[in-house]
Amino acid sequence: HHMFKKLILFLFAVMSFSYVDANEANLHKAKLLFTSYFEEFKTLEAKFVQHIFDENNIFSESMEGSFYVERPNKFRWHYMKPYEQIFVADGLNFYSYDVDLEQIIIKPQEQIYDQSQVILFLNDNRLLEYYKIEKASLEQDIFWVTLRSINSNQMNNEFKIGFNDGLLSQILLIDTIGQTISIIFDELKTDETISSTLFTIEIPVDVDVIGQPLIID
Repeated sequence: HHMFKKLILFLFAVMSFSYVDANEANLHKAKLLFTSYFEEFKTLEAKFVQHIFDENNIFSESMEGSFYVERPNKFRWHYMKPYEQIFVADGLNFYSYDVDLEQIIIKPQEQIYDQSQVILFLNDNRLLEYYKIEKASLEQDIFWVTLRSINSNQMNNEFKIGFNDGLLSQILLIDTIGQTISIIFDELKTDETISSTLFTIEIPVDVDVIGQPLIID
């Protein structure tokens, strides 16, 4: 169970993935795709299923949940099964809430940008500050784009994003202990109104809180 908790956190940790080279035309298409993906909507929500495979590519675990994004800087990533865990960025602070462990960790949101896939869901100006488009290619109707971290001092800090008809379809990454994590999105909706309460965390009295939220004066 504890190991499982650590796996969940890998989504928000440093990942690596290597892939075949692509030509200039595909890289150009990837840039256009990102630009339209980031400029065309203000909100995004979807269900997701996340599969984890061990270093021998043997299936080990599945999780499912939903996520919500409001540009430019708010999101919620909510695992519902088999354990509940919630990640929220409210524009200033980043909360990771382990409902089972009754623990909330709070960090300034700025600290998470260059070490996580969170940046994907915010805006493209920031994305290209932290990641560069390394490779791109079409495979079985999915256009895969490989991003590599610019700032990370870890080797091969890469992950792949799959688009289907211009819509976010999958994320594929390999974590630092060789596990493959595949996230498949479903029921994607754009520009629907999202309740502002989804981008806040009500902290229950009996929950252990680590860190202090930043407050705007």
